[in-house]
Amino acid sequence: MNIMTKAEGISALKQFALDHYEDGYDTFVECYGTEEWNELWDEQAEKGGTPTDTYNHCLQLMACCADVWEDRRADARNSAF
Repeated sequence: MNIMTKAEGISALKQFALDHYEDGYDTFVECYGTEEWNELWDEQAEKGGTPTDTYNHCLQLMACCADVWEDRRADARNSAF
């Protein structure tokens, strides 16, 4: 994906989170507002590169977070019984 602007990148990240809602990305959809999306983008942009690079860095970080959140949910479900 070729991202040209911050707004395009954030919009694409939001869509990715929606498309992968059931895969642990629900927290991004339900809990992230404008400020959080901008913060995520800006922190990853500090690594340098193009907006497409920033988008890819964001996806990598989002994947790590989604994995952790899913693990925690699984632990909570398993310990409830």
